[in-house]
Amino acid sequence: MGQGITGSVASSFRPEIIADVTQDARYITDITPAGSEICVPIVQNDKLIGVLDCEHIEKAVFTKEHLNLLTTVASFAGTKVAERRGVNKAADLRVQRNKALMEKQLANESQAAFFSAVSHEFRTPLNAVIGLSDCLAKAEDEALTPAQIGAFSTHIHDAGEQLETLVNNALDIAAAHAHDPKANTELTEITPSLEKCIEQAQTQALQKKITIQTQGSRLLKSILFDPTHFKKIIQNLLDNAVKFSTDNSVISVKTKVNTHHEKSILTISISDEGKGIAPDALKHIFDPFFAEDAGARSPNDNTGLGLTIAKQFAKHNNASIKVTSILGKGSVFSLNIPLQQALT
Repeated sequence: MGQGITGSVASSFRPEIIADVTQDARYITDITPAGSEICVPIVQNDKLIGVLDCEHIEKAVFTKEHLNLLTTVASFAGTKVAERRGVNKAADLRVQRNKALMEKQLANESQAAFFSAVSHEFRTPLNAVIGLSDCLAKAEDEALTPAQIGAFSTHIHDAGEQLETLVNNALDIAAAHAHDPKANTELTEITPSLEKCIEQAQTQALQKKITIQTQGSRLLKSILFDPTHFKKIIQNLLDNAVKFSTDNSVISVKTKVNTHHEKSILTISISDEGKGIAPDALKHIFDPFFAEDAGARSPNDNTGLGLTIAKQFAKHNNASIKVTSILGKGSVFSLNIPLQQALT
């Protein structure tokens, strides 16, 4: 509440007239010494707003009339301050309400755009399944050869796998939007999780003769992170790297602790030697179903949701994903986790 006579009045909520401040132990000498002082608290709804304080170089100057006047001024000031605070609070509430409405509208627009894109993406494999199934149903009438029947069956199977991937990824997106960031946070071991994700990515990598290398310190053992989200993020980033890497190339998975502005961050970076990403495309790279080169997408291996899911899951765990890329040389996707979430 402060010191001196003013601080005492602020603590007691009681006005005071000090006829001779030199005889009051509470008095703190100012640059210009005073002889007398009057203090009145400004109180509104049992809460201290401030103190009206007047000093005079002469002693015994202030009277009861001065006290009554200052008490009236204090009451008026308290009322006006409360009114202004009420106006400001109402304005803040309006701003918060408008912000919430805007966020809800943007969320609804985002969901509408997402479901529109989902419907479009589902249409291709569904048409393949329906159309080819109709052909197989008429196999005898159409006199299809065993080779044709086998090809149609393979295409139906591939389309079914794409549909399954789309459904799983759409469920992941829904979970990312509805997830409580702290609900599943637990101790997650870094190295075993990375090794499992790399093992799962090896199948596709070996088909393209891609080598996956790991580098970095293993001193940092664990992080506080949703284990399912961590694996999903790394797996999606690895799948993306394999997908867009050239044959006989190298993918590097590096772990490093960086310190910037007295803040330490665990960075897990996944770099490839693919074709790279154009600067104009980088700002859309995490958008649902975005593909810089649609021709590079195969019916089976890309639903355009992997990076979107990775970014959402990173955000829910107070982490972030950054990307850098050079056309013709490759890309680097980095998962950055604040070190306060990491445990040695």
